[in-house]
Amino acid sequence: MTFELSLILLLLLCVGILAVLLYNRIKGERKQAAFIQNLSLHELTDFMKKNSLDGSVSVVARLFSDILKSKFKCEYIIFLRKKRGALELNYYHGIKSFNRNDFKIDYSKELMQVLKQSFFPRDVAEIEKFLTKKFISKINHFHVDKFFPVFWRDNLYGFYVIKSNNKINSDSLQNVIAQMVQSLAAAYHIKWHESKLEQVNLHTDGTNVINQVTEGEHQVERVLNLMKYKKADAIITQVVNTLQDASQVDNLIFIYAGKDLSTTKHIFVGKQPKNLKIPTNTELNNVDNFINPEAIVPLEYLSKKIPDNNSWVDSLKQNNVNRIASFPLSSKRKGLLAWKQNGESSEIKQKIDVYRKYLVNIFENVEELESLEELSYTDNLTALANRRYFYKRLYEELNRAERYSRKLALIIFDIDELKTINDTYGHQAGDEIIKQVGLILKTSIRTIDVVARYGGDEFCVIMPESDQETCMKFVERLQKKIQTTEFTLNQADKSISCTISMGISIYPDHAQKSEKLLYSADMALLKAKESGRNRALVASSSSVQSK
Repeated sequence: MTFELSLILLLLLCVGILAVLLYNRIKGERKQAAFIQNLSLHELTDFMKKNSLDGSVSVVARLFSDILKSKFKCEYIIFLRKKRGALELNYYHGIKSFNRNDFKIDYSKELMQVLKQSFFPRDVAEIEKFLTKKFISKINHFHVDKFFPVFWRDNLYGFYVIKSNNKINSDSLQNVIAQMVQSLAAAYHIKWHESKLEQVNLHTDGTNVINQVTEGEHQVERVLNLMKYKKADAIITQVVNTLQDASQVDNLIFIYAGKDLSTTKHIFVGKQPKNLKIPTNTELNNVDNFINPEAIVPLEYLSKKIPDNNSWVDSLKQNNVNRIASFPLSSKRKGLLAWKQNGESSEIKQKIDVYRKYLVNIFENVEELESLEELSYTDNLTALANRRYFYKRLYEELNRAERYSRKLALIIFDIDELKTINDTYGHQAGDEIIKQVGLILKTSIRTIDVVARYGGDEFCVIMPESDQETCMKFVERLQKKIQTTEFTLNQADKSISCTISMGISIYPDHAQKSEKLLYSADMALLKAKESGRNRALVASSSSVQSK
């Protein structure tokens, strides 16, 4: 009886707790509804209208601050405005007895990345590591707990730190703040553009402004045309050719880091360089220590800065190059433009500056797309090409073979008795063998051949420019190599031997379409396995070759 009574009391306690939680939730929802109702549509539209019609920062910022105080019940408000390399106190409400320097912090790209994550109010703890000890002490004293940034694209204008007596964690309230912050950011952005335009007008007359804008638009148009290229190498070639055409300089040479960052490459326009030596990737990175990223310097200047191991600089001199400028492709891949300058460098500098401004983003986007495409074409287990890439290349190579009346060999093979190995040693052992076979294939093919994992334990090899005789020589070498290899099974702590069965078809002897060529090779593989395995069979041949 005592136990049952205790259980009933426990259940009643749980029901009571749930009732309290439900009451608090309903109460909170009613408060938020009342708040949104209190923040009338008229006030929001008036705020947006002021920004659209007036657009001045002072008006929009004042309205925003009034709404924070009156509607969001913000007891304390701190706004830090970005000025040069720091964020300084620009507006405050409610705080007293302080030094303005207490709220000054250094600007950094890392801080910018954190701030740019969202317009929504977030916990101050997310940015505490960027704040000074005095700053943290002050906001703790006033119990300030939320922040939100004011930015437009890559331009940060500042951020707010607030203490609100209303709960602002709901999606609806956060959306209201985010929309108003975006409107404020737009006002700051408009002011920024207006100040830039004023600076231009102060230094030029109207005619020059029009000419500069027209020329600038023309250069930007050229840069935007790069976006139609889907390959990084194509962009590099186009940039160098465009710079040469636009600036009319002589002996233009572009030296840049390779994709793997372990090598360097070069491309030139005009007269072919003689005995050109190019810097290593390490030397290329070191040049940044001596050249201002936005400057064009005489080659002689660089020669004095790096007197040792500068044979590549001397080789540029020997090719009549006298100017050099930093010209990175991306944040990781450095680059140098070198050329012969006959007159003033202002014209080519203008062209280079435009490309510098946009090229890195365009190039990194293309490289990212290339990497994603590469991943989509790669088999996870073997790092060979996958079936998708195989079909793509088979189609391309068959078109090429047809266009130039050349032969092409297609090989399909699989690992004999892999199912038995899986059943005996486990599927991980089978995967290890598949990976090791993939490594053997990589080291056995020619540079023009395409090898792919077709699926399971099946592999395909496309051999352009190959007739049956050439193909069979490769098949013999591959079968012998695999048959004599001891495949290590790490999980089972032992080594075993394996064999493969192969089917071969030749274009155009056995088929002229990719589907039929693949079918012919597949049928030859099935016959090879039916004939005892460890064999290679050509599609139309009645003889089975045992290896």
